[in-house]
Amino acid sequence: MDIKLKKLTKYFLVFSVGAMSAVFMMASAAYLYLAPLLPEAETYKNVRLETPLRIYTSDGRLIDEIGNRRNPVQFDDIPGVLINALIATEDVRFYSHPGVDIQSLIRGL
Repeated sequence: MDIKLKKLTKYFLVFSVGAMSAVFMMASAAYLYLAPLLPEAETYKNVRLETPLRIYTSDGRLIDEIGNRRNPVQFDDIPGVLINALIATEDVRFYSHPGVDIQSLIRGL
């Protein structure tokens, strides 16, 4: 019985190392494939919001605005209730793990 357990443990270890190596190689390949397509981090600092198309009459009155109107807000102006609602929908256990939720990763896998 002891020999079967050792053999089973050996196969499990080999399988685990092989599976981890495969996951690492797939993640590395995905990164190397996608890295050239990703924009530089600096481009996110200087975001230019699009302005909507404004249609005026001949006497200067605004008839309509077509497009998205976005008004940027500072982080301090966002209500706490909205922040908590977003956290609750994205990661229920946000405050109970150190940054990476292993349980959610395993569930997703």
